[in-house]
Amino acid sequence: GHVTGFQPDLVWTKRTTDGQSNAVWDSSRGTTKVLNTDASNAEATSSGLTAFNSDGYDMGTYYNQSGDSYVSWSWKVNGGTTASNTTGDKTSTVQVDTDRGISIVQYTGNETAETIGHSLGAKPELIMVKCRSFDRSWAVQWVDVTNTLSYILNSTGSDDSHGYWNDTSPTDTVFTVGVGTETNKDGQTFITYCFI
Repeated sequence: GHVTGFQPDLVWTKRTTDGQSNAVWDSSRGTTKVLNTDASNAEATSSGLTAFNSDGYDMGTYYNQSGDSYVSWSWKVNGGTTASNTTGDKTSTVQVDTDRGISIVQYTGNETAETIGHSLGAKPELIMVKCRSFDRSWAVQWVDVTNTLSYILNSTGSDDSHGYWNDTSPTDTVFTVGVGTETNKDGQTFITYCFI
């Protein structure tokens, strides 16, 4: 296994020796569900990460190929324990660690501007949203820049025309999504990573 010295809840891996998509797993979605941060494709079933362990994680062969080098970032959140958050306009499912300043938020979109609870107790500075169930880009809100602009993680550009954040900054309790399909496509499921 890969040793981190703690049980991670969010793992981001990239092969450095040649091209292969960046892969993200989290304990809220489980080990079999992967998202690629450099692509707009929906969540896929994968055996890339096979276990979150008390001192690290185990990888399958696809993101652990012989002779290749990899880099990986890991965050500890709450051991996979989630709770409902009803603070916002819609109920979200949240795994949070307020001491480390990270939350993993899940919700379903409806293309109506509304607030979503993140449970951090402080305003997140970075928010990354990805549609799990439909091909959509990663929308990123970097609070220090502006609340009207979305950065697209899987692109070199930015987008200020779709109202992904409803031109609203997050608060200590909620973030806001607009009608843009990258953050709120009707009937689709989303995962969000919020960082203080």
